[in-house]
Amino acid sequence: MRNLRRDPRISVSVYDLANPYTSVEIRGTAEILPDEAKRLPFELSHKYLGIDPPAEKEDETRVIIRVVPRKIVRFSA
Repeated sequence: MRNLRRDPRISVSVYDLANPYTSVEIRGTAEILPDEAKRLPFELSHKYLGIDPPAEKEDETRVIIRVVPRKIVRFSA
């Protein structure tokens, strides 16, 4: 998070485990959003698992990193 605050440029690569020659790269800038109520883990856990996520420490700070895409590149063989 410290590095993204200093320089918000970000790149994310996603590979298909079934075919490693297929991937997508997203380049853009990062937005750092607060998640003070820590709602995202609950929403994702309930959506995909149907259960509450493991408990977190009260003093942990949670943020959401939103990628604002500038360029998307798809690789496929």
